Amino acid sequence: MSALWVLVIHALWVMTPLAAVAQDRATLREVTVGVPKSFPPYYLLDEDGNPSGFAVDAMNAVAKRAGYKVTYRAKENWDEIFKAIRAEDIDIIPSLGVSGHRKQFVAFTEPVDTFRIVLFTRNDTQGITGIDDMAGRPVAAVIDNVGYRFFKKQRPDIPIEVFPTFTEALFALFSAKVDAFAYPEPVTWKLAREAGVADRLKVAAKPLLEIRRAMAVRKDDTELLASLDQAVRQGQGALREGLLRPGPNGKHD
Repeated sequence: MSALWVLVIHALWVMTPLAAVAQDRATLREVTVGVPKSFPPYYLLDEDGNPSGFAVDAMNAVAKRAGYKVTYRAKENWDEIFKAIRAEDIDIIPSLGVSGHRKQFVAFTEPVDTFRIVLFTRNDTQGITGIDDMAGRPVAAVIDNVGYRFFKKQRPDIPIEVFPTFTEALFALFSAKVDAFAYPEPVTWKLAREAGVADRLKVAAKPLLEIRRAMAVRKDDTELLASLDQAVRQGQGALREGLLRPGPNGKHD
């Protein structure tokens, strides 16, 4: 979990005006939020089947500050979420990697987090330190993930094996059907630790790219975008003010 996200969430909760807290929920605008069932630590379902995780905490904090009543809809995968927002079945995706492809159908708030897309290899693999070592060597990727589009557009010379799920792509790596797996670093480590296989993985030294994450809405919902963006910026402003405020000894904390 990003330390920056934790601080921004805290700022959003603490800085919420008391008037907004006391506002009658019947007067709030209702918004529907789409989340994948499993993309930890950003999204997961708790033991009761309710959406939870890093991005859900952030969404709740932003909604509280902006004055929205939230209903969550959990989807099986990102493809279902993208179809839902295009069909206007959902209004918001709380945390989504910013990319040119996605800007064709959603608009983004101010970015709130950054993570790396990296190449994972088997722990005993030698000679792979980055993308330039992958010529002629197959790489696994998950459909609709940024890693997949990176190879498709920027490195068509490298053979790519596309899988519908993270689990299938990881199994392909362990079974030596591919030599590397391109995926978001924090998500992979979280899932690998939960599956007890983290010790079988390592990361190539050079990341493929860094991805900013932000809240996403339909491109035509300019009112919702402006409201969410303002709440995110206010949380970041409160964070910066807190970090720069002199401490008791006159020095910056």
